[in-house]
Amino acid sequence: STGGNEKEVSYPQSKTLASFMNATVDHDDVNARCVESAKRFDEIAKAADYSELGDVRKPRNACRRAAKSVVEWDRLLYCKEYDATDNNMHVVLTRMVPWESSTKNDILIGWYDPSCNPYRRRGATSDNNNNMSKEDPFSDMPPDDPSSQADFQIALQHLFGGSTAHEKGKDTVPVVTCDQNDWSSEEVTEIQTQLETFINNDEQDTLRFHRGMGSRKRKLIHFVAEKMGLRHWGE
Repeated sequence: STGGNEKEVSYPQSKTLASFMNATVDHDDVNARCVESAKRFDEIAKAADYSELGDVRKPRNACRRAAKSVVEWDRLLYCKEYDATDNNMHVVLTRMVPWESSTKNDILIGWYDPSCNPYRRRGATSDNNNNMSKEDPFSDMPPDDPSSQADFQIALQHLFGGSTAHEKGKDTVPVVTCDQNDWSSEEVTEIQTQLETFINNDEQDTLRFHRGMGSRKRKLIHFVAEKMGLRHWGE
């Protein structure tokens, strides 16, 4: 996949993203930073691997789609860096149409020859020296995707949005915002309501959920409890 004879592929593949992720690791040793950033990228890649086709145009699973965009952008940057000496190399990240064709609907498209630009306007021409006419075919690129921007906003709110810790006995109960990643707002409200009832019951110190819940629902309970400032653990 690298075009070389490397024994293995290191991630992130692009120098740009690798440099950025290394800079976020608080460690003096360069090799340790690289190892840690590779682990973090692996977590992003795991989050990006989902198959809920019905959520393609919905806020749910926005965090997973944002993670997948990071993975795809790493590939795009790697393609550009691999042939950085050639200014005629163009790479774009776009999607299949319709989006519901697959959950893996991101597509990287690259070209050297301007005449191969799939977004080229009809009638655009170039001379023998690849000089564009006034109808520059490179001016036609895929438009920005508002839904991708929305996914990233949801992901950022989920990861960095503030929450107020709750102390048992106080009247204020923080509102839990659904992370729109793995659960519906109804599911979040259901668990939050149960925890609010528990908080308001002075005679109960511990709330135990039955063991029949799957891993997905247990993860939701931990998520809501954390947002509400409650201690939570599994047995």
